[in-house]
Order: sequence, then structure tokens, then C-alpha cells
Amino acid sequence: MISVLNHLRLLNGNKTLVFFSFFLLIVSCGSLNVSKRNTVVLQPVEPAYSDETSKSGGVVITTDNKKQHKNAKASIVTFMGQQFEVPVSDVNEYRVAVILPFCFNKEGKINEQLKSVSMEYFEGVELALEELSKRGMNVHTEIFDSQNDTAVVSGILKQSYFKTVHLVIGPVYDSEFALVERFCSVYGIPLVNPLRFYSKRNRTSSPIYNPVSDDSNRHYLAALQLMKLFGTSKFVMLNDNTAAGLPARRAFLRAFNEKKKSLQIVDLNMLNQHIASSAELIVIAPTKSDITVHNLLNLTAGKKNVNVVGEMEWFDFPIIPFATWAKCNLFFYNNNTVSQDDSEVVIFNENYNAKFGGVSGKFSYIGYDQTIFFVQALAAFGTGFGAYIQGKSFPLMHTSFQFEHMNNDTYENRFVNILRLNENFDLEKIR
Repeated sequence: MISVLNHLRLLNGNKTLVFFSFFLLIVSCGSLNVSKRNTVVLQPVEPAYSDETSKSGGVVITTDNKKQHKNAKASIVTFMGQQFEVPVSDVNEYRVAVILPFCFNKEGKINEQLKSVSMEYFEGVELALEELSKRGMNVHTEIFDSQNDTAVVSGILKQSYFKTVHLVIGPVYDSEFALVERFCSVYGIPLVNPLRFYSKRNRTSSPIYNPVSDDSNRHYLAALQLMKLFGTSKFVMLNDNTAAGLPARRAFLRAFNEKKKSLQIVDLNMLNQHIASSAELIVIAPTKSDITVHNLLNLTAGKKNVNVVGEMEWFDFPIIPFATWAKCNLFFYNNNTVSQDDSEVVIFNENYNAKFGGVSGKFSYIGYDQTIFFVQALAAFGTGFGAYIQGKSFPLMHTSFQFEHMNNDTYENRFVNILRLNENFDLEKIR
């Protein structure tokens, strides 16, 4: 389970890295000496092909023997538990570039925060690459420091290595990402924005993957999942005219209108009427006002017919006493949350501690999951892996990936975590 008191386990998918960095552990890469450019070349520790099956990091290609595999036109590939028929590929080395704002040799508070996020994410990447190597994959990865500077990124793209890569992860910020997008379009390279939602700017054919939703989509997707979860219950939304509240209201109303379901906007002083007249009431309150949350929870405490849906930031409000939390039926939604009792998380934590010492920061989970997923997708399907993974669900440690192909040749993850605060004061995922 996830203890809500340990905020290093709550992976909020907000839009700005500066906000993310407030929750970070400041960590180093241990024995890794990461400079502006670091090369990690991993060789397979077992044959890429056996007489019956071959493994590529969880990707199993079924063949009768090596010779038949070379002559066949298609293979049956098992990718994360699902089977696909794909053309045979003779690629035996996968080349990946990772561009992050490590901001080495740059001073200032913002640069230090970016460095912390990037180093933490990279620790997850390194653990993922080691795991893929153990599974028999040959992955050549080069790490680049964008320095949060478009001129630096332009210089990086001129290096000959980039013309040979199969996948690019990063950079993060829009102006830098747009440069890489144009480059990847020329060479047909899939591109992942690891930590922010990127709205495609250029009319290019480069496939772009957004694992993280923007705030508008996060609210919209949460609304769709909440309607499935609570079925015929009555829904109301707390009136919030703040800058944060209005976008959430628009997104929720759009989802409810599309499903032709009722969502009433109510003021806090009118909520008692709905509580008294409803068999089961769902109160959606994406507000970030501690006073409003305090009053709302006091009003709904002990009401068994009321479920309150709120924001993860509520746990940062010291104004709300423990006794009030315990009396409410509370649900939350976000892009990224890790369950510490998950078997994969337990193994990851052990591997992290053995390599780096201490406790993993939240971006290490994200870096690990994204590297494992996208490199395995590349191995299974080639650079056109989006056509195979779209519309399907793939559970990971910090979230699930449910990519949908949008009109502008981007793939957006359409999943958010729905979380319930249980009687043990733990957050548990409801998928």
C-alpha cells in the first residue's frame, strides 16, 4: 500500500518540473560518472535466440528454429502478456538517445532542481537498461545534457549518432522538444516526452508519445473512470471559480455531457441538501484551497452515503486533523502513484538500494517504467510500435499505459490512477 504520509511515493503528474522538484530526494548516481554525454553499452548475457524461443526483455518471439526464423516473413510476438503477429526483424542492437536537463556546470536554484529531477530519472533508466541486458537485449544508449538550452540541443542533433538511433526520450521543455521533433521526423524516429505533455507544434510525421497527461486531460479521464466506477450514483461538483478550478470544471462537464450524464455544480453551503436527498452521492472537489477542503471534509465526515473525490495536494494541508480524514470516504486521481506492496516495486526497491543505497525517488520509478516499456516495444514491433500498442492496456509500476492515436500523429496515454484512502490510511489503486 501507499502511505499518504510518505510523499516521495506519490507521483503527481503536474505540468511543471519546478513543482515536481519540491518533493525530491537529492540523490547521486553512485558509481556512475555522468558528464554532458555518457555512453552505456549493454551486451546480452544470454543468446538472443534459442532453438525454440527468443527473449528480448519480456518480448518472446515464437519460432521453430533459427533457420526458420531467418526465412519467415512474420513472427508471433508476446509483448507484456499480449500476442501480436509482426514482420520478422533482423535488428540485434537497439540504439537509444536520452536528452535531459542535467544542467551540469550551471548554477542557480532552478538548474539545481532540474539536475535533481534528471539524475533521479536517469537512475531509473540505468536500472532498466541493466534489466534489459539480463533479459538478452543489446541496447546502446547515449545520454545527453540539454542544459535547458535550445542552442545546446541544436548542437547535440548535429552529432552523427543521432542519425542511427531507433528511439529518443526527451528533452522536456517545448522549445527544445520542437527541435528534436523536426529532426526525428526526417529520420522516422519515435520520440517520447518523459515528464510533460507536449502539444504538437509542427506538421511533421514524427510519432510523439505523451506518457503523462496534461491537467485538462487528467480531469477529463478521471471523470470517465469515475462514471464507470460509481455507475448510477448522483454526481455533484463543488463550485470553484479559481484559476485551478475552472479548467477542471470544464473538463469534467465535457466528459459528463459526452456520456449524457448529469453533473451539478453546487456551492458548499448547498451541499447538505444533496447529502440528505441522495442514496449515494459523489462529491467531486478538485480544489486546492485548504480552507475549502477543511470545511468540506468536516461537512461530509461520518456520512456513509457520501464519497468525496479530491486532489493529491490535500495531504499537504496541515489544517486538516487526522480524525477528520478517518471519518470520510475519500478518493483521489493522478497520473503516477506507486504501491509499495506491489511485487515489482519491492524488487525495484531492492535493486535500487543495492546499487545506489537508500530509498528511490519518484522519478526513478518513472524512468525505469518508461525505458522498459518503450525499448521492449521497439524490440517487439520496430519503430512503428505505436500501431500495435494503441488501444491496449499495459500495467506498470507507477501507472498503466493506454495510448490512443490522435489526429496529429501523437499518442496520448489515456489512463489515470483512481485511488481510495482505506481504513489503514493507505492509498490503494482501483483499476
